[in-house]
Amino acid sequence: MSILDIFESSNHRNNIAHFAAIVHISAIDGMINEQEKKVIDSFVSVLNITDEEYKKIMKSPTEYSFMPVNDSKKRLHVLYDLFKTIYSDHEIDELERKAITRYAIGLGYPINKAEEVIEKSIDIFSGNINFLSYKYLIDA
Repeated sequence: MSILDIFESSNHRNNIAHFAAIVHISAIDGMINEQEKKVIDSFVSVLNITDEEYKKIMKSPTEYSFMPVNDSKKRLHVLYDLFKTIYSDHEIDELERKAITRYAIGLGYPINKAEEVIEKSIDIFSGNINFLSYKYLIDA
């Protein structure tokens, strides 16, 4: 097995774990609604998930281990994907908030930083941002 094969295999395992986290967080409140399903399905090709993997993950998303992410940009991107899924129905409930906080910690954020990132993300996704934050996002 070549180094490239090992890297691709590891990368795909990370994609599967990421997809399973997206499915899990969508189902945390009992069921996956139509908006969440559309977002989930949009990740299938991006993460190179096969039909067989899709079926297994949709059936049992908690059977897959969540992988820590060392790169801060990738870590933030994983959180963004999770928030995109959660906010597909334009709200976040307490179960979803607790789950995404656990995922943030699992990704490698220290507890206090995880809570800070989650709070800021909720403000952004819910539209509750102040002018300075808005200006920063627009000017960036």
